[in-house]
Amino acid sequence: MGTDEIAASSPAPPPRPTGGTRDLVLMLVLTFTTGIVDAGGFLAFDTVFLGNMTGNVLILGMGAAGAHGLPVFSPALALLAFIAGAGVASLFLRSGPAGWSPRLVSVLSVSTVLVAVTAVLTGFDAGDHAARLSAVGLTAAAMGMQAAAARPGRSTCSPARAGRRSSTAASPRSP
Repeated sequence: MGTDEIAASSPAPPPRPTGGTRDLVLMLVLTFTTGIVDAGGFLAFDTVFLGNMTGNVLILGMGAAGAHGLPVFSPALALLAFIAGAGVASLFLRSGPAGWSPRLVSVLSVSTVLVAVTAVLTGFDAGDHAARLSAVGLTAAAMGMQAAAARPGRSTCSPARAGRRSSTAASPRSP
């Protein structure tokens, strides 16, 4: 039996995910991650949202207006860190090609590392105030980076492109 006959008789490998399927899976993973981070941050860090900033703006406004028991510093820190993370990631991604690229992988990798560092940081000393504030800032920055990576029209993992199949996945896309 020759190598051609062996290759012909062996089962075909499973199909690789297409760009649309990969993008849809990535969007679901990013959405799930944001929800988990938001819930964990709200419960662990005294009513601070880390994944989506609209809740922080509301809490910040009510806390600044003098509502009893609402924090001001932590939501403000999360909001500023989110903006910083999104800004840095956007600048980094802007100079690269649109779509799935090494730059996009780098941004999502750094975001993942920041969330992992936060988990380790809070795992060792969850009661330390400085560790908690560092965790708020690092995680909010990571979620800002993730939001920049998923910005519509910029990357293949944007909601506008998720689920859409393209036969020109290798061709450059305009921003």
